[in-house]
Amino acid sequence: MIRNAGFFEKERESPILMRDEGYIERVGIEQVIKRVSHWPALLGLDKQEQKPIVWRKESEASAEILRIVQADAVRSFLTPEDRATMTKVLLYVSSRTNDYQQGMGYVCSFLLLFFDDETVARMLLQLYEDPKYIKGYWKAVAVECAIDANLFQDIMLSKQPQHPGFESFVKVSSSLPYPETYLVKWFSGLCVHFLPFESLVSFLDSFFAQGFRFLFKFANSAFEILKSDLINEKNQGKLLETLRFERVSQAKIESMLTLANTITLDEIDWDSKRKEVYEKKLKQRIESSRAASQKKQTSDDEDDDDDDDDDEEGLVCMTCDDDMVPEYHCKECNVLLCETCHKKEVKKHKKTHKVVPADEIDDIDELAAKIKKLQVA
Repeated sequence: MIRNAGFFEKERESPILMRDEGYIERVGIEQVIKRVSHWPALLGLDKQEQKPIVWRKESEASAEILRIVQADAVRSFLTPEDRATMTKVLLYVSSRTNDYQQGMGYVCSFLLLFFDDETVARMLLQLYEDPKYIKGYWKAVAVECAIDANLFQDIMLSKQPQHPGFESFVKVSSSLPYPETYLVKWFSGLCVHFLPFESLVSFLDSFFAQGFRFLFKFANSAFEILKSDLINEKNQGKLLETLRFERVSQAKIESMLTLANTITLDEIDWDSKRKEVYEKKLKQRIESSRAASQKKQTSDDEDDDDDDDDDEEGLVCMTCDDDMVPEYHCKECNVLLCETCHKKEVKKHKKTHKVVPADEIDDIDELAAKIKKLQVA
């Protein structure tokens, strides 16, 4: 996309470019494309016979998948043509995986900046299907990603106190006992929207070469480098901000990447350990959650007549008119707001306000309904 005429004039303020920080234009479009051109080969795509892709029509997708994919395209790009390209790729990949999760959208939007649509579709499928990478992560109920987050927790807590990152990880685990709540964007979203582009390119270099093991190494290094920021922090919201790398210096981010590539993981039977983690830590929670969801769905079906109009509109940012999907709930303003409004401090909102990421809210639809009732009152 970045080669397209007028791309930066049209998309400079788009959410996907929020962390570009001038990197692409500073280095040069052709140089950046050359810098990342080896990624498909790292994934092994150069060794596969590639057949032409038959794109899926929007009319062939389920209404729910189409709605979610289009919403993620809106939260990534500004122009209809770029949104349509992202939607096309995600509909094809989700038809092959029979599922969809937001992390796939994050990675798709970033890769589309540098590669054509067919290459991006193949890269996403390889990441999802190859056990070397993030096999099964991009599901609506991201069990595989949660398993690896909890396995990382077990590995870290089994270390000696002098192990890099141990002290700060113990501190975070005491405040945030479910590691999937903060590791999902590192693992499933591959740090898109978290790392500035220059660092993200280096992160993906290592990830495409090493696979999921690099995610464990990077997480380990992050807890070591951010130790001084995490160890004495008592506010849970500020802990999460740090783990989203908000206000973390470029020097520290580069130190994370450097340290990650020096860490050696213990050799373990990954399949066996993953099964063990699921049985011990996740099975009961997931089964209870599914039962609750089924019960709620039954209740919602009974109330369809009352809710149809609201459901068709979908959730959008309450502070702008761009129909952006909300990323946060600001507790001080009591509004749902998008990434752009949060960072640009739209209306009364300030970046210093306490916010909760949308994917950490148990029932965002219920919260939105309560906010709207208060606004009407």
